[in-house]
Amino acid sequence: MLKEKMSNFIEENKMDIVIVTDSFYYATDGKNEEYASDFYDYNDFGMQFENYSGVLLLRNAYEQDPYFDMYSFGNAQLYFTQTEYDSILDGIYDDLHSGNYLDGFLSFVSRTDSYIKSGPPSAMKNYYVDEKGYLKQYYRIPWLISIGISSILTLIIMIILVNKNKMVTKARQAEDYVNKDSIHITNRKDVFVGSHTSSYTSSSSSGGGGGGFSSHSGSSGGGHSSGGGRHG
Repeated sequence: MLKEKMSNFIEENKMDIVIVTDSFYYATDGKNEEYASDFYDYNDFGMQFENYSGVLLLRNAYEQDPYFDMYSFGNAQLYFTQTEYDSILDGIYDDLHSGNYLDGFLSFVSRTDSYIKSGPPSAMKNYYVDEKGYLKQYYRIPWLISIGISSILTLIIMIILVNKNKMVTKARQAEDYVNKDSIHITNRKDVFVGSHTSSYTSSSSSGGGGGGFSSHSGSSGGGHSSGGGRHG
Protein backbone atom coordinates (compact mmCIF):
# COMPACT_ATOMS: atom_id res chain seq x y z
CA MET A 1 0.00 0.00 0.00
CA LEU A 2 2.71 2.48 1.00
CA LYS A 3 4.98 1.52 -1.89
CA GLU A 4 2.15 1.96 -4.39
CA LYS A 5 1.24 5.35 -2.93
CA MET A 6 4.87 6.51 -3.16
CA SER A 7 5.18 5.24 -6.74
CA ASN A 8 2.06 7.19 -7.74
CA PHE A 9 3.48 10.31 -6.10
CA ILE A 10 6.72 10.00 -8.08
CA GLU A 11 4.94 9.39 -11.37
CA GLU A 12 2.42 12.22 -11.00
CA ASN A 13 4.67 14.91 -9.51
CA LYS A 14 7.91 14.12 -11.33
CA MET A 15 9.97 14.14 -8.18
CA ASP A 16 11.23 11.55 -5.71
CA ILE A 17 9.82 10.75 -2.31
CA VAL A 18 11.91 8.90 0.28
CA ILE A 19 11.14 7.63 3.78
CA VAL A 20 14.08 6.68 5.99
CA THR A 21 13.97 5.07 9.43
CA ASP A 22 17.07 4.58 11.55
CA SER A 23 18.27 4.82 15.12
CA PHE A 24 21.48 6.63 16.00
CA TYR A 25 22.86 8.97 18.62
CA TYR A 26 22.97 12.66 17.79
CA ALA A 27 24.28 15.58 19.81
CA THR A 28 22.47 18.27 17.79
CA ASP A 29 19.50 18.32 15.42
CA GLY A 30 21.92 19.28 12.66
CA LYS A 31 23.31 15.73 12.70
CA ASN A 32 19.92 14.44 11.61
CA GLU A 33 19.80 16.96 8.80
CA GLU A 34 23.29 16.04 7.66
CA TYR A 35 22.36 12.36 7.70
CA ALA A 36 19.17 13.00 5.67
CA SER A 37 20.81 15.18 3.01
CA ASP A 38 23.73 12.78 2.57
CA PHE A 39 21.37 9.80 2.37
CA TYR A 40 19.44 11.52 -0.42
CA ASP A 41 22.51 12.65 -2.37
CA TYR A 42 24.74 9.61 -2.00
CA ASN A 43 21.95 7.20 -2.95
CA ASP A 44 21.25 9.17 -6.15
CA PHE A 45 17.64 10.08 -5.41
CA GLY A 46 16.17 12.69 -7.72
CA MET A 47 18.70 11.93 -10.44
CA GLN A 48 16.05 11.50 -13.12
CA PHE A 49 14.28 14.76 -12.26
CA GLU A 50 15.05 18.42 -12.83
CA ASN A 51 17.40 19.86 -10.18
CA TYR A 52 17.33 16.49 -8.34
CA SER A 53 13.87 17.28 -7.01
CA GLY A 54 12.30 15.26 -4.21
CA VAL A 55 11.25 15.07 -0.56
CA LEU A 56 12.54 12.92 2.28
CA LEU A 57 11.14 12.05 5.68
CA LEU A 58 13.65 10.93 8.29
CA ARG A 59 12.54 9.11 11.43
CA ASN A 60 15.39 8.71 13.92
CA ALA A 61 14.05 6.28 16.49
CA TYR A 62 16.92 6.91 18.91
CA GLU A 63 15.44 5.73 22.21
CA GLN A 64 16.69 8.58 24.41
CA ASP A 65 15.41 11.29 22.06
CA PRO A 66 13.31 10.22 19.05
CA TYR A 67 13.25 12.74 16.22
CA PHE A 68 11.75 13.27 12.78
CA ASP A 69 11.86 15.94 10.10
CA MET A 70 10.97 16.55 6.47
CA TYR A 71 13.51 17.72 3.88
CA SER A 72 12.91 19.00 0.35
CA PHE A 73 15.40 19.02 -2.51
CA GLY A 74 15.55 20.78 -5.86
CA ASN A 75 12.27 22.18 -7.18
CA ALA A 76 10.35 20.61 -4.30
CA GLN A 77 11.61 23.47 -2.12
CA LEU A 78 9.34 25.85 -4.04
CA TYR A 79 6.20 24.20 -2.65
CA PHE A 80 6.89 24.61 1.06
CA THR A 81 7.19 27.50 3.44
CA GLN A 82 7.38 27.01 7.18
CA THR A 83 3.57 26.94 7.25
CA GLU A 84 3.40 23.86 4.99
CA TYR A 85 6.24 22.12 6.82
CA ASP A 86 4.54 22.69 10.18
CA SER A 87 1.22 21.41 8.88
CA ILE A 88 2.75 18.16 7.62
CA LEU A 89 5.01 17.49 10.62
CA ASP A 90 2.33 18.31 13.18
CA GLY A 91 -0.18 16.24 11.23
CA ILE A 92 1.90 13.04 11.50
CA TYR A 93 3.28 13.66 14.99
CA ASP A 94 0.81 11.52 16.93
CA ASP A 95 1.26 8.50 14.67
CA LEU A 96 5.06 8.61 14.76
CA HIS A 97 5.18 9.36 18.48
CA SER A 98 2.99 6.33 19.21
CA GLY A 99 4.91 4.05 16.85
CA ASN A 100 2.05 3.82 14.35
CA TYR A 101 4.49 4.26 11.50
CA LEU A 102 2.45 2.94 8.59
CA ASP A 103 -0.41 5.38 9.12
CA GLY A 104 2.07 8.17 9.77
CA PHE A 105 3.97 7.48 6.56
CA LEU A 106 0.78 7.18 4.51
CA SER A 107 -0.38 10.49 5.93
CA PHE A 108 2.99 12.07 5.10
CA VAL A 109 2.72 11.05 1.44
CA SER A 110 -0.89 12.25 1.17
CA ARG A 111 -0.24 15.62 2.82
CA THR A 112 2.90 16.26 0.79
CA ASP A 113 1.15 15.26 -2.43
CA SER A 114 -1.70 17.68 -1.66
CA TYR A 115 0.65 20.63 -1.27
CA ILE A 116 2.59 19.75 -4.41
CA LYS A 117 -0.59 19.56 -6.48
CA SER A 118 -1.79 22.89 -5.04
CA GLY A 119 1.23 24.59 -6.56
CA PRO A 120 3.82 26.87 -4.96
CA PRO A 121 2.43 29.18 -2.25
CA SER A 122 2.36 32.91 -2.99
CA ALA A 123 5.25 33.50 -0.58
CA MET A 124 7.51 31.49 -2.91
CA LYS A 125 6.65 33.28 -6.17
CA ASN A 126 9.90 35.27 -6.12
CA TYR A 127 12.13 32.25 -5.54
CA TYR A 128 13.82 29.83 -7.91
CA VAL A 129 16.16 26.84 -7.68
CA ASP A 130 19.55 27.04 -9.36
CA GLU A 131 21.33 24.21 -11.18
CA LYS A 132 22.98 23.05 -7.94
CA GLY A 133 19.68 22.73 -6.12
CA TYR A 134 19.90 25.88 -4.01
CA LEU A 135 16.83 27.97 -3.29
CA LYS A 136 17.40 31.60 -4.29
CA GLN A 137 15.35 34.77 -4.59
CA TYR A 138 14.90 36.91 -7.66
CA TYR A 139 16.24 40.40 -7.05
CA ARG A 140 13.55 43.07 -6.85
CA ILE A 141 14.16 46.74 -6.17
CA PRO A 142 12.04 47.81 -3.15
CA TRP A 143 9.40 50.37 -4.12
CA LEU A 144 10.72 52.99 -1.71
CA ILE A 145 14.15 52.78 -3.31
CA SER A 146 12.55 52.98 -6.77
CA ILE A 147 10.72 56.16 -5.78
CA GLY A 148 13.92 57.62 -4.32
CA ILE A 149 15.92 56.87 -7.48
CA SER A 150 13.19 58.35 -9.68
CA SER A 151 13.08 61.52 -7.56
CA ILE A 152 16.85 61.95 -7.73
CA LEU A 153 16.90 61.50 -11.52
CA THR A 154 14.07 64.01 -11.89
CA LEU A 155 15.98 66.53 -9.76
CA ILE A 156 19.14 66.05 -11.82
CA ILE A 157 17.22 66.64 -15.07
CA MET A 158 15.64 69.81 -13.66
CA ILE A 159 19.04 71.15 -12.57
CA ILE A 160 20.46 70.47 -16.05
CA LEU A 161 17.57 72.30 -17.72
CA VAL A 162 17.90 75.29 -15.39
CA ASN A 163 21.64 75.49 -16.02
CA LYS A 164 21.07 75.37 -19.76
CA ASN A 165 18.79 78.43 -19.55
CA LYS A 166 21.39 80.35 -17.53
CA MET A 167 24.05 79.67 -20.16
CA VAL A 168 22.11 81.44 -22.94
CA THR A 169 23.99 84.59 -24.07
CA LYS A 170 21.78 87.65 -23.76
CA ALA A 171 21.34 89.81 -26.85
CA ARG A 172 22.96 93.33 -26.57
CA GLN A 173 21.67 96.56 -28.13
CA ALA A 174 23.88 98.72 -30.31
CA GLU A 175 22.82 101.72 -28.23
CA ASP A 176 25.07 100.54 -25.41
CA TYR A 177 28.11 101.48 -27.50
CA VAL A 178 26.88 104.83 -28.78
CA ASN A 179 27.87 108.21 -27.28
CA LYS A 180 24.42 109.64 -26.97
CA ASP A 181 25.78 113.23 -26.75
CA SER A 182 27.55 113.03 -30.12
CA ILE A 183 24.76 111.79 -32.32
CA HIS A 184 21.09 112.46 -32.82
CA ILE A 185 18.93 109.58 -33.98
CA THR A 186 16.07 110.76 -36.15
CA ASN A 187 14.96 107.35 -37.42
CA ARG A 188 15.03 103.99 -35.69
CA LYS A 189 14.54 100.56 -37.25
CA ASP A 190 15.07 97.16 -35.66
CA VAL A 191 16.66 94.56 -37.93
CA PHE A 192 17.20 90.97 -36.73
CA VAL A 193 20.66 89.80 -37.71
CA GLY A 194 21.03 86.53 -35.77
CA SER A 195 21.70 85.02 -32.39
CA HIS A 196 23.95 82.38 -30.88
CA THR A 197 23.26 80.20 -27.90
CA SER A 198 25.87 78.15 -26.07
CA SER A 199 24.83 75.24 -23.88
CA TYR A 200 26.39 72.43 -21.93
CA THR A 201 25.00 69.02 -21.05
CA SER A 202 25.92 66.51 -18.39
CA SER A 203 25.14 62.87 -17.86
CA SER A 204 24.61 60.67 -14.81
CA SER A 205 24.38 56.95 -14.22
CA SER A 206 23.05 54.78 -11.46
CA GLY A 207 23.27 51.12 -10.65
CA GLY A 208 22.40 48.63 -7.99
CA GLY A 209 22.88 45.11 -6.83
CA GLY A 210 20.91 42.57 -4.91
CA GLY A 211 21.37 39.76 -2.60
CA GLY A 212 19.77 36.38 -2.40
CA PHE A 213 18.65 33.60 -0.15
CA SER A 214 20.25 30.14 -0.12
CA SER A 215 18.96 26.88 1.21
CA HIS A 216 21.05 24.65 3.46
CA SER A 217 23.95 22.57 2.24
CA GLY A 218 24.82 19.08 3.39
CA SER A 219 28.31 17.63 3.49
CA SER A 220 27.62 16.16 0.05
CA GLY A 221 27.21 19.68 -1.32
CA GLY A 222 23.57 19.64 -2.44
CA GLY A 223 21.06 22.31 -1.49
CA HIS A 224 17.91 21.52 0.49
CA SER A 225 15.34 22.97 2.88
CA SER A 226 13.84 21.48 6.02
CA GLY A 227 10.86 21.86 8.31
CA GLY A 228 12.63 22.39 11.62
CA GLY A 229 12.09 18.91 13.06
CA ARG A 230 10.07 17.43 15.91
CA HIS A 231 11.23 15.55 19.01
CA GLY A 232 9.12 12.73 20.28
